[in-house]
Amino acid sequence: RFNLEVKKNISLYKKKRIVFNQLIKAGYITNKSIDDFFYYFGGGLTGIRGYTFYNQELSGTQILISTSAIRVPIFLEKNYKVLHLLIQNLSLNYIFQVGGISIDDFKYSNGMELRLNGSSFYAFPFALSYEYHTPINDSIEASSKHYIKLLFEFMDW
Repeated sequence: RFNLEVKKNISLYKKKRIVFNQLIKAGYITNKSIDDFFYYFGGGLTGIRGYTFYNQELSGTQILISTSAIRVPIFLEKNYKVLHLLIQNLSLNYIFQVGGISIDDFKYSNGMELRLNGSSFYAFPFALSYEYHTPINDSIEASSKHYIKLLFEFMDW
């Protein structure tokens, strides 16, 4: 099993902290007769977010996923108090993804993410995000996906 993950962050407008993120994930399993339990699953939050995690069209012994995102801050380094939370940053992200298990049959997805972070009880960092993703150029049966993440730890902004 070989895994490769390459990430590049580019500042588009330093004063406003608008950034472009590029992430490429690749994986290859040499044993083609391995049980499907060990396959790569290319959907869901860890893959192409417009598809379900166990999507049969995105599972196999090889995978390639490219994720591009533009992050635009709505506000930075503020201190808005809501109950026991201090809200410090809010950003809006546009995310475009392409990938699959075969170059002949790539899947496409795009979506938006709203990220909020700050601290709870004045000391514990937290982050909250909501994502909405839609598959592009796929069957009518494909539906949009929603993701909510709540973290009480430090995260990579």
